[in-house]
Amino acid sequence: MVHVGWVQRLLRSADWMGFPGPEPDLVAHGQTRVGPHARRIFEKFAELGIEWVSEPTDSEPGAQRIRPVNEVLAFRKATCIDLCVAFCCAALDAGIYPLILTVTADGGQRRHAIVLVPMERQWVIGCDVLIDEGF
Repeated sequence: MVHVGWVQRLLRSADWMGFPGPEPDLVAHGQTRVGPHARRIFEKFAELGIEWVSEPTDSEPGAQRIRPVNEVLAFRKATCIDLCVAFCCAALDAGIYPLILTVTADGGQRRHAIVLVPMERQWVIGCDVLIDEGF
């Protein structure tokens, strides 16, 4: 579902303009640029005018079909999880390694998805392994 390069390939060049691209190192002079890059991706998605819609009608009870990124970008309609997947594709293009967190309430009746971004490019404090090296 989440792949590098999809957002760039699926958007017209005018829509892609301004999305952050890959950089060899998102930390310069002791300051991380992950936050500003993630914020820019969020702003660019807001500029696309993607509207929230209900989950697809062919979703099964207790599960939700996730729309492919090409549908989200072509039709500009998405659920929270659809938009999270599209955002994560653009984040990977910028060298950011996000996670999607799903939360439920009321016994699963209310669900939501959000993207988590590692501000220091590490998910674990005190761990010498950078995300670039894998888990």
